[in-house]
Amino acid sequence: MDTYNLGDGPQQIQLTVDISTIGLAGSRANAGKPGGSAVAVAHSVDVTGDIPITNIGDAKSLKGSTLVISTLIDLKILGDKEARKAHSDRISGKYILDNGTDGHKVHDQPDKKMPNDDYTTVILLKQFNLL
Repeated sequence: MDTYNLGDGPQQIQLTVDISTIGLAGSRANAGKPGGSAVAVAHSVDVTGDIPITNIGDAKSLKGSTLVISTLIDLKILGDKEARKAHSDRISGKYILDNGTDGHKVHDQPDKKMPNDDYTTVILLKQFNLL
């Protein structure tokens, strides 16, 4: 799990997600503090899985939260298992946080990539401790 320093001012923290796939994808970002409920803060707006630049909340209220970004990718359209596996191996995600004291911070890979047994679906997971 990566960290991102927010600061403690009123500035809006921004998130951008870029998923590299030809499959159908959907992404969702949730933030929550320990012992509390997670709240949806961003989601993809089409089947690319990408989340355009989105304000996810102000630094002061997000401080101490964990940001979890999950992406579900459907690869059924790719034909046989070997083709799906080959594409699954190439899938990547770029995760960008901005406007905190860490500034513009880019992370080039998810924390986990979890294909199912026949590679018809892949789940990407990325987490940040927001400090």
